[in-house]
Amino acid sequence: MNTPEWAFELSAAADEAEFLQRWQTYAAGLQDPLEMAVAGGFCADRLAWVFVAGYQAAIRRTFPRTSFSGWAAFAVSEKDTHLQPGVDWQQHQDTLLLSGHKTWIAASRSVSDLVIKAGRGERARYCLVAEGQSGVTLTHKDSPGMLPDLSQGEATLHEVVVSPAQQLPTEHVAAFSGFEALYIYSAFLAYLQVALQKLGGIETYAREIARGLSLAAQAHELPSPKAHQAFADLTGLVQDLRGRTGGSVFAADPAWQRDQRLIAMYAR
Repeated sequence: MNTPEWAFELSAAADEAEFLQRWQTYAAGLQDPLEMAVAGGFCADRLAWVFVAGYQAAIRRTFPRTSFSGWAAFAVSEKDTHLQPGVDWQQHQDTLLLSGHKTWIAASRSVSDLVIKAGRGERARYCLVAEGQSGVTLTHKDSPGMLPDLSQGEATLHEVVVSPAQQLPTEHVAAFSGFEALYIYSAFLAYLQVALQKLGGIETYAREIARGLSLAAQAHELPSPKAHQAFADLTGLVQDLRGRTGGSVFAADPAWQRDQRLIAMYAR
């Protein structure tokens, strides 16, 4: 896949807000999640933005008939303690009332929509809630331990009203983790292609990056057996590229060395 000319014209994004603007310009309008992930990767100048690019594509693949107004967060994590109870729902006429606490919101300072998991087991519901909706409060962590360039926070919900139209279908929810890995890998390959071209080191890795993007296209057809094998091959290729470029091209880049565990953790 050829690098678009606009990718060479982009300098490093000053912050998350600037990367969001670039993502909205070059990726947001794409309907295919794989194309969205790759375009987001072409926009990215660091691994935090690679995560965002893949994560947004994965959310849209998981909830394909949902219209999102900007960046979305898939809010699942919770402590479910006395002080921080997990989010649950109560029926109120034809609506649901959501109350509780979620402990991890990605891009919390930039997110427009929250996909909230409410309840557990057979009670679980997945609901689309706007960041500014009544009863929703976001707080932000000062020093995230991983991907510190990415804002991260928590959400508290108090009797948030969810209409039937905000209740999302669940048939693809179980596949989210696989989608997330696939699209983060895809964004990583696109990011790597641009970064290496700018640094003058693309010749060593160009064939493998091209093969990786081809495997991503095959894996995009999950859940076929061929797609599962393509995803396994893609995982091996991406992890090999991560290790080799980390030991050479990015060896002196402390931010890259710190954040490359994002890619490493998907090997599990």
